[in-house]
Amino acid sequence: MGRSAGRSGYRYRKAIERLRQPGAVCVLCGNEIDTELRFPDRLSWSLEHLDGNPDNNHPDNHASAHLTCNSTKGARDQWKKTTQPRPRTSRMW
Repeated sequence: MGRSAGRSGYRYRKAIERLRQPGAVCVLCGNEIDTELRFPDRLSWSLEHLDGNPDNNHPDNHASAHLTCNSTKGARDQWKKTTQPRPRTSRMW
């Protein structure tokens, strides 16, 4: 069996294209992600592998997450939600 193409592979690039959209919500903390922020900003968008295996690039294994939430979770497949999502407001403040 061959190695995964990782971050340069077709599935990974398509997942980013599909998930990195305005209004994306972090699957780990439930808060909205500002997709204009770029790495290494801790609140920037990152691709979360739900099963913790970065080589599993099946579309069902991908979700949006904040960089800090994703880094804190690491490769663990269990994640405890420690924060409550903020309620949505009617306008930007």
